[in-house]
Amino acid sequence: MLRSFQNFMNNAKHSVILTGKSHLHRKIPFTCVGVLSLAPVVSRSKPNKAHFAVAALETRCKEESKKSTLITQNIDRLHQAAGSQSIIELHGSLRDVCRADRQGC
Repeated sequence: MLRSFQNFMNNAKHSVILTGKSHLHRKIPFTCVGVLSLAPVVSRSKPNKAHFAVAALETRCKEESKKSTLITQNIDRLHQAAGSQSIIELHGSLRDVCRADRQGC
């Protein structure tokens, strides 16, 4: 199966990677208060092997003049921390969250 995937990637001109929601979402209900309470946990989080593998794939694609796009539901920006650059954040980022009852939002 890995060989089939490698052949597929070698022949692809554009790769799109879709990542699921963060493990953090399981710990705290997805509400405004819940999302804001994730900030301390996210600030301590570090990218894992999967984040780095996705970033390495993007780098390889660039080296081969291929296009790579990462679409993520995660709000933790760990893909960016691992080095990914071409990212679409479906749900935005925790760093972009602000309260509607505060000025400047």
